[in-house]
Amino acid sequence: MFALTLNIRIHQPTTIVLSPRLFLSFIRIFESNPGLLYSLKLVSTGGFTLPDDVIFKARKVGIPAEDLFLIFGV
Repeated sequence: MFALTLNIRIHQPTTIVLSPRLFLSFIRIFESNPGLLYSLKLVSTGGFTLPDDVIFKARKVGIPAEDLFLIFGV
């Protein structure tokens, strides 16, 4: 599972937990509506590593590499 912290314009920062499939759905939304993404931080929970395709797609929609990090023991 992934924890996703994001700021969507006008709304308060929100943290949600997503499966990889649901996260990729969010990426598709951001690809088609780039103005929606204000700030986003993605973390992998439970010590999982992020698959290369997820990292690639995240970077493609503007998530900087330094915002991709792991949280262990969650």
